[in-house]
This record gives sequence, structure tokens and C-alpha cells, in this order.
Amino acid sequence: ICGDEQAIGVADGVGGWADLGVDAGQYARELMSNSVTAIQDEPKRSVDPARVLDKAYTCTKAKGSSTACIIALTDQGLHAINLGDSGFMVVRDGCTVFRSPVQQ
Repeated sequence: ICGDEQAIGVADGVGGWADLGVDAGQYARELMSNSVTAIQDEPKRSVDPARVLDKAYTCTKAKGSSTACIIALTDQGLHAINLGDSGFMVVRDGCTVFRSPVQQ
């Protein structure tokens, strides 16, 4: 979501909102857009994904809910926040060296 800060993110809107006429995809897109803005406010090379997601959530006005995963590579290493049943893994030389715990 922000190449300059080596951060990636994904959000997947909860489809159950469709029963109420709400486009959950709109919520997920706005959440990620607000995440980009929040990343730009972070100290250079020191992105805190949890703080980014919190700020993005606070600024998101669309109705809905979403899973979310934001990962940042900083000078201190790989930092991530994972919400819901999304997740990520780190693969080196074809082998999985880390897999995020799944939350249900």
C-alpha cells in the first residue's frame, strides 16, 4: 500500500453486510486508503502497523467491517498486524520460515 515505506496491506470486507444493503468492499477500500494516509504520517523507516490500522479505522466512515493485514519492513525488522482470518507467511528459499497465527 506504500512502496516508499516498504509496507503492504490487504483488507477483505465482511460480506454479511450485504443483507443490510451495505457494500463491505467500500469499507475495505476506504480502510486501506486511510492506511496509506496513516503510513505517510509515520516516522520514516519506522512504520508501526498497529498504530496505522488504528488510525485508519478511526478515519473510516463507511459502514461495514473487514479483515485486515498490514506488514511493514523497517530498520528493526518485519512488523505486522493481523485482524480476522487473514494472514501472511514469510518464505525463504522455498521454505516457510514464519506463518502468522490465524484469528477466528
